[in-house]
This record gives sequence, C-alpha cells and structure tokens, in this order.
Amino acid sequence: MLEREREEVIVQHLQRNRFASVHDLVALTAASEATVRRDLQRMDANGSLKRVRGGAEYLQVPAAATGLDADAAWTRARWTGDSSPLRARISINDVQKRRIAAAAAALCHDGNTLFIDGGSTTYYIADFLTAQNLTIVTNSLAIANQTYYSLGCHTIVAGGIIDPSSELIFDPVGRDFFSDYSADILFMGVGGITEHGITNTHGRVVQTARQMIAHAARIVVVADSSKFRASGHILLCGLDNIDTIITDAGVSDADRERAAAANVELIVV
Repeated sequence: MLEREREEVIVQHLQRNRFASVHDLVALTAASEATVRRDLQRMDANGSLKRVRGGAEYLQVPAAATGLDADAAWTRARWTGDSSPLRARISINDVQKRRIAAAAAALCHDGNTLFIDGGSTTYYIADFLTAQNLTIVTNSLAIANQTYYSLGCHTIVAGGIIDPSSELIFDPVGRDFFSDYSADILFMGVGGITEHGITNTHGRVVQTARQMIAHAARIVVVADSSKFRASGHILLCGLDNIDTIITDAGVSDADRERAAAANVELIVV
C-alpha cells in the first residue's frame, strides 16, 4: 500500500472510530509498526490527525468551524463527570488493560450471556474473546461495534441517548433495560476501589451498573491497580457484592488483604 493510500485508510478509519491504536493500524494497512508510526508523526504534523500515546485520534473540527460557541463545543466533546473521552482513556495503561481483558475473556465459555459495562478496560475484552455462540448485552456503542462487527456475536444494545464522549447509552427515564436478561457474567469497570467498596463519579453510570449487578450470576470487576488509589464520590456497591476483581501486579498487599477479607477472588496478571 502506498503512503497516500495508507493515509486515506487511516483517516477514514479514524472518522468512523475516533481512535486507533498503532496495533490496529498495522493490521489495517499491512505495514510495519515503524512505518505506521512514521505515518502518524507526519499526519500529526500536517493536521490530518492528533497523535496520542499508543495511537492516534480523529482531529476534531474547531468550535468556530462548527458554529458552536466554546461552551457548547466543550459540552459536546466532554462527558460531564469525567475528565477525558473514552478514546483517550483507553490508551492510558493500555498494556495492563489488555492483560486484564485477556484474563477476563478466559473466564467465558461457549454459549454464555455476558453483560459488558462500557469503559476503557472493558473495551479491550472483545479483542480476546474466543468462546463461541456468545450473547453480549451492553450499554456501550463502542463495545457493541467490537463484538458485532469484529466477532459476529449476538449483540444486544441498551436503548436510549448516546453520550458522544463516553459512547455510553443512557435511558432518559431510567428504565431497567437489563431486567429482561440474565447474564452468566458481568464485566464492569469502576471509578475507584476503596475500603468502602466500588465507587464511580457519575450517577447515571452507577444506576446502570446496579441494574446489571442485579441480573448477573457472577460480578467481575476489571480494573488496573491505579483504581485502588482512586475514588469516585458515589458508592456503587460494597466489596461483598463482587465475586472477582482482575487487576495488575501493582496492587498493594493491603488491597489484597482487603479483597480476601471480603471473600473477593483477586486475579492478578
């Protein structure tokens, strides 16, 4: 593929997906990693995209060009209650997140029904799913795209309003969409893990997560070890509501002991 052709493919992919990792683009263009990195550096310099850690983001049109004032542009580009869009967050601690996601996927068996809560760690789980005849129920447009288009899984998506930054779907009147389903496993991201339990920063996220918990046989939290040093201001549930936490080796001895005291299985990758 010629340089110009690669650029067109990369831009088109970013227009559809908003973010792409270097690994994704290597597979997409059949070029070497070094070539893709040079492409991204050149395209960042000429304004075709924004180079970020681990890959590239679609370059947003400035507010003036969209006819939006600065406040409206910020509202559209950011998710209230979170400081960074999904496509930027998935590249943070991405090596750990991929390892965690691989361990999560290994828990699945043929024919399982899975709830996958939207998040920057849960996003990677689809990359590692190998079980057959899975049914995926999710509140995340990004995850639905992964499981349906890449894996061909039977995918069920919650109805409601799409938040453009988090790519989560919220029911405007708070109906319990997940009560119509029964999951073998819920994979859930979190804002923080504290001595009080699982926390998050956004009321609508907490509401949806509680609905999922109520209708899942096994509750699995996927979180890199930085989440043990973070705390959202809303308590989602106690640690005793969680069956398994999958995290990385950065988890402290104190947090390991806290999980054991709550009878939570801790899988460290």
